[in-house]
Amino acid sequence: MEFESLEELDTFITNYERINCVQLWKKTAKTIEKSKAVCPKKLASCNEDLKYYSLMYACKIGGRAFKSNGRGIRHTSTYKDNYPMMLKLALNNDGSRLKIVEKIENHNHPVNRELFESMPKQRTYLLLK
Repeated sequence: MEFESLEELDTFITNYERINCVQLWKKTAKTIEKSKAVCPKKLASCNEDLKYYSLMYACKIGGRAFKSNGRGIRHTSTYKDNYPMMLKLALNNDGSRLKIVEKIENHNHPVNRELFESMPKQRTYLLLK
């Protein structure tokens, strides 16, 4: 699947979240501007409105391991629970669109509507409706 604009990508991500009952966040993002320093000839004619050279979305509940900086005095919890669910996007060969280059949909938690709607972003969305 390929996207010609960031609006098209945002619409896809929003629909993907609602259909699959997951909340995604941008785990990594490399901009076209910064990548031009590394490969200027390849990116000379790319669509700069896309903004990103590569982009990775991960599930809000996972995505990276959480390491506390504290001494363990207060007992707190986090959504982070290191697992591989992700959508990786990159510019296509001619630089005109972002395309999905890797998609892993493994979750190590239950994926259901109740859990999804209890997340802060979704509660806010439901209040605004």
